[in-house]
Amino acid sequence: MPKEAKMDDDNEDTHKTVKTPNEFAGEQKEIILDDMQIADKVINIQEIKDILSQGLNPYQNVFVQESQAMNILLDVIISSLRQLDLGLKGQLTISDAMEKLIISLANGKVPVSW
Repeated sequence: MPKEAKMDDDNEDTHKTVKTPNEFAGEQKEIILDDMQIADKVINIQEIKDILSQGLNPYQNVFVQESQAMNILLDVIISSLRQLDLGLKGQLTISDAMEKLIISLANGKVPVSW
């Protein structure tokens, strides 16, 4: 913060606490897994195929393929966030992939692995 913009309340005990990337990533993980309940968003492909059982037209076929791709993406997101949770709790060693995930979440960016 530039000196000109700094407030003169240095004598008061009201200092902003700065979060570490690990703390911020942990909060983001909780929002994605718990608040958004992303694990409940997995698409039931068999149910879709049963509904469209009379034969798939090209658009419906693309819909099923995109739904399968979305499930793969959701699986990657959920598993990486669960591994990150274990790493932040100290139950797993934080790997390079987890470190990249932490940095991405702390910077407000979508992780490359997603």
